[in-house]
Amino acid sequence: MRAVTLDTVPAAPAVTEVDTPRPEAGELLVKVAASSVNGFDAATAAGYGLLDWATNADTPGA
Repeated sequence: MRAVTLDTVPAAPAVTEVDTPRPEAGELLVKVAASSVNGFDAATAAGYGLLDWATNADTPGA
């Protein structure tokens, strides 16, 4: 299956092929048709912590 992954932080997210998870007893596997990456996800991938992201002068609206 395809997944957005990070090898390190900070890093650019990349779409990679990963093994499909196998649910164990009491678990289930949900097929996701679509997903998104938001600004907080991008800031986290870029290496900003929550406080850094929220108080960064370069962040619009901060």
